[in-house]
Amino acid sequence: MIKQDRRELKRIDLDVLIRLLNILPEISPIGITSLQMKTGIKHSACIKYISFLERLGLVRLVIDGRNKYVSITDRGKETVKILTA
Repeated sequence: MIKQDRRELKRIDLDVLIRLLNILPEISPIGITSLQMKTGIKHSACIKYISFLERLGLVRLVIDGRNKYVSITDRGKETVKILTA
């Protein structure tokens, strides 16, 4: 039996992904708590989606001591342009 990582998503909600990607170009870099408050996504879900987007190369997670910041990558910006076209 394969043990699932707690940070992995069981299901992907495209609306949540699009909400995260749409807001990041405007306010990147941003702390995870601030991001989840702006998007209305639960903190635990926000962490899982950020991990997923990071694996896709669309965002970068930067850890500075106890603080975690999310910034959108160039690939992420291009994806936002495609999604909003």
